[in-house]
Amino acid sequence: MAAQRITFCRFIPDKSFNINKTIEYLQAKSTVESHYTFSEQEDTFVKGCYYQDQPYTTQRFNVDSGEIESITLTHQYSVIFEFNTMDKTLMLWGNRKIVPRLLTEIDIASNNKVAIEEVSINFNRAITRIVKSGNISISKLKITNVPIEKGILATCSVNVVGIESPYTFVTKYVDRITQLTFTVNNDFKDEKESSSINATLYSTGSFVVHKDRENISDEIIEILKSIVA
Repeated sequence: MAAQRITFCRFIPDKSFNINKTIEYLQAKSTVESHYTFSEQEDTFVKGCYYQDQPYTTQRFNVDSGEIESITLTHQYSVIFEFNTMDKTLMLWGNRKIVPRLLTEIDIASNNKVAIEEVSINFNRAITRIVKSGNISISKLKITNVPIEKGILATCSVNVVGIESPYTFVTKYVDRITQLTFTVNNDFKDEKESSSINATLYSTGSFVVHKDRENISDEIIEILKSIVA
């Protein structure tokens, strides 16, 4: 099960924005080192993946020469992206290292007909929405500055699964929480059902899910959007 960071963006197209021309431009722009694939394309929705190869230098021992030598290898980064012109959202799944270039290329491909703005997640507001959601169960917290003795503060991880009222506990310590792990289920039957996902929200604004995008239902995607909107 892969852990993937999600970046949420507002995706606001101009009336003259053309999805087909945007996709055609990105496909034409593709090279061996930097290219796109598209798995879904509709009038208002696009899902694809951006790949970028980046060289790096490392050292290894050459058995024949008996010396340390420098060699250049290639690492491939990828980001799954999906944008929806109806709800004006763009979601990016994967390494943030190549996100700026991807956003720039989408902007150029659209002929500057779309405004893209990364969403800055309000941590406390997101926690409030998680607590109020009927489809989310909280499992773990990381809390800082917890007084344990006079003059001594601690940072601790708390498993709240066995707590009678975890939401009351979360509300009590909301200003000290730096990390919150929870389960989202679109039918809320059982955490072990294939439709559920585990996710972690950090006070820094990072949002990580522990399941591959293709295994997450559209209903759960809408719940995730509602947390950070």
